[in-house]
Formats: sequence, C-alpha cells, structure tokens
Amino acid sequence: MGSPVNEKDRDEDEKQHYVRVSRFKLMVHEVTRGQFKYFINATGYRTDAEINSGDRKGCYVDKTGQGNFAYAADYSWRHPGFSQNDTHPVVCISWRDASKYAKWLSLKTGKKFHLPTEAQWEYAAKGGSTTSFYWGNDPQYHQLCHYANASDQTARKKYPQWSKKNCNDGRVYTSPKKHYKPNPKGLYDISGNVWEWTCSTYNSAYNGSEKHCAQGVNGERVLRGGSWFSGLWGMRSAYRFRNSVYERKFDTGFRLAQKF
Repeated sequence: MGSPVNEKDRDEDEKQHYVRVSRFKLMVHEVTRGQFKYFINATGYRTDAEINSGDRKGCYVDKTGQGNFAYAADYSWRHPGFSQNDTHPVVCISWRDASKYAKWLSLKTGKKFHLPTEAQWEYAAKGGSTTSFYWGNDPQYHQLCHYANASDQTARKKYPQWSKKNCNDGRVYTSPKKHYKPNPKGLYDISGNVWEWTCSTYNSAYNGSEKHCAQGVNGERVLRGGSWFSGLWGMRSAYRFRNSVYERKFDTGFRLAQKF
C-alpha cells in the first residue's frame, strides 16, 4: 500500500508498507441507482439525506447549477441536482446508508457482503500496478479520460473557475456503469465517477486499521477513488480521503466486497 516519495501529488499519509489480504470478491462496478432503488422499495429505508441526520439537511449539491455548493434540504439519491438513470452510480449516500444496503443484501442472498477494507480496496484498485494510476503514471493526465470520469474540459465549460486538464470525456456529472476502460482486474470506475466508502477508520500513519472494518456506527471512514467532481490527484490509487459516517455528497457512492 501507499506511494513512493517522488510520486506526483503525493500526500504524507501514503506511507508505503506491505499488507496481506485474504481472498475476496469486489463488485465490478459501483452500486447503481437501480440496484439501490430495489433495496429502497423492498425495505422502505430512508437515507440520511432524506431524514436530515447528523445535523445536516439533505445532501451536499450544487443548488443552483452554477457552483453554489452546499448542503440543501430535499436533495438526496432521488434528486442529486443532475440527471441520472438507473445505470448510473447512486450518490448522496452516507457510510451508514451503504452499510445498511450491505446488511440487507447479505440477508437477502445468504452471502456475506460488506464495504471493502481500505487495504482490500487499494489492492483491487492497483490491479498489480506500482504506478500512480493503474494505467500508468500519466503525469500530464492525457490518458485519464479513457479510464476515468474526472474533472476535465467538459466540466470546465460548466464550471469555468475550475482548473482542469486537457483531456475531454464528454461528461460533467456521473457516467453509466462500465463506460470507461476497466483496470487489469476487470473493475470499472475504480478511479473517478464517485468516491467509494470503505469500512476502515482513517489513520494517517497506517496503524493497521486499513486491514479491518471499524466497529460501531460513528466517527470517520476512509473513502477512495476520486470522483467526477474531485481534483485529479484524487484519482491516484494511493490517495486517501475520509469523512464522517453521516456525510453524503453528490459525488459519493460505494461498491461492495464479498467474503469467500
């Protein structure tokens, strides 16, 4: 895990170290809006955005479509402020929401689903690579738009204040599943599209928490992978982000792991 000290845009919390992970499976794409809708219809569950939990109303979105980014009531996975269909990744999802989905799916199928640990996520994302991105180092981000839905020239037309790179993937917001090239392990959107929750607690020095799912339903959890909205540095396989279990944003979703 981690990145070499000379990697472009590297942060101090990416110390390189060896980690062993047991065998596991990981969804080839992020949980879609259609899959999440099936869960909602089956259970009647209401997300943290819909019940305004954690002293936040709704979801973090662009309320006006002109860069007015803030939490806003009545925004949720049903209405994130931009158009989606059932093949797009579900967004405005908190860690608590994602964990509820994993528990429901486990009960429904009799299989053991869970959010991946941070170590499982990075192992899968790198796909055997040792470079900044699974497709190479790409210092000028020229190849990025073939592999990831990221902030690019299309997004700059919508948000001209953003500093974007030269590639153009034709999309501002989320993209449908399997739209970009997969990594060597056959995983789609493991970089970009939406941030993905893990089950691990964040520790800047890597104290072993990256190998385990945190206990309890409070605190911070690690997110990985970057999104259509995040800076391009967030697409790197070793980049680490974290947030409160209650936070939900218009560029945050998840994918599940399965135990053998």
